[in-house]
Amino acid sequence: MCLQTGRLRTACSYLSILQNIEERSVSKAAANRLLEASLHTEEFEIAEEIIGFFQKITAAKSDEEFFFLFFFFFFD
Repeated sequence: MCLQTGRLRTACSYLSILQNIEERSVSKAAANRLLEASLHTEEFEIAEEIIGFFQKITAAKSDEEFFFLFFFFFFD
């Protein structure tokens, strides 16, 4: 709902809650959508927070895979 109404900061705040109550795949999917929206609206501070969120939930991934994910959404 927050994402649809453009309240990206609020949606970003809910990511931590979502991470605790849903499966990791659900949290990642929500973060992906929010990252895309924040980049398209040039909300780079929010994008930076989402990247930090990804770093926490994808600790097992290599740095190379993480940066690929970021650039995929930024240049898409």
